[in-house]
Amino acid sequence: MGRRRPENRFAQLLHAATRVFIRPGGFRRAQIQGVAKELGVAKGTVYLYVESKEALFDLCIRAAAGVAVEEALPVPTPPPSSTVSFIRSFIVEEARFDALEQALAADGPVDAVSDELAAVVDEIYGTLSRYRTMIRLIEASAQDLPELGELWYQGTRGGLIGRLSVYLESRMVSGDLRSLPDARVGARLITQIIYWFAVQRFYDPSPEDMSEVAVRQSVREATMRFCGVDQ
Repeated sequence: MGRRRPENRFAQLLHAATRVFIRPGGFRRAQIQGVAKELGVAKGTVYLYVESKEALFDLCIRAAAGVAVEEALPVPTPPPSSTVSFIRSFIVEEARFDALEQALAADGPVDAVSDELAAVVDEIYGTLSRYRTMIRLIEASAQDLPELGELWYQGTRGGLIGRLSVYLESRMVSGDLRSLPDARVGARLITQIIYWFAVQRFYDPSPEDMSEVAVRQSVREATMRFCGVDQ
C-alpha cells in the first residue's frame, strides 16, 4: 500500500508557496525547488500536487481571494492569461468601493462630511486589509508580468486614486473639505497611508505590535485632519 499524503499538506503547500511568491522578485524568481525547501519536502513532492509554477501561482492567488481551490491532483497548468482574467473579475466584484461611489454621486454640500469621509476611508482600509495577501502576491509579480502590472498599477490602484482625487476636488469646491495644493497628490497620500497600515505593516521586517482598533481609528483621524474635517 502506498503512503498516504498528509491531509493538510495541500494547504501547507499553498502557504509555503505564498511566502515564496511574495518575496522580492515574485513569480520571476520563485522556483519549485524554493517552495519545496520552504515546505521541507523534496522537489518531486511538489509536483505531486501541481504541474508547474504557473499552476501553483494561480492556486495561491485564488486561495488568497478566499476561493475554494481544486484539489484534483496534480493541478494542471492554467491556460495563458487565465490568472490575470480571474484577478480582473475578482477586482470588479470586490473593489467597487460603494461608499466612495455614493459620495461621488452626491451633488452639492453634504450634511455630515465627517461621516462620509470616515465611511470612504474605512471601506478602503477594510478592503485592502481583507485581501492583503492577494495584494502582496500581485505586487511582487506585477513588474515582471506586464498584463498583471497594467491591471494593477494603471487599472486598479490608478483607478482608486483617480476616483478619490475627484471626490476630494468636488468636496473642496463645495467647501466641505479644506483646499489642498493638489487633489491627486492628496488622494495618493491618503491611499498610501491606508495601504501601509492595512497591508504593508504585516510584512515589515521589524513589525510592531499594534491594536487593530487603534490603527483603524488613527488612519481615519489622520485622514480627517489632513482634509480639515472636524470630528
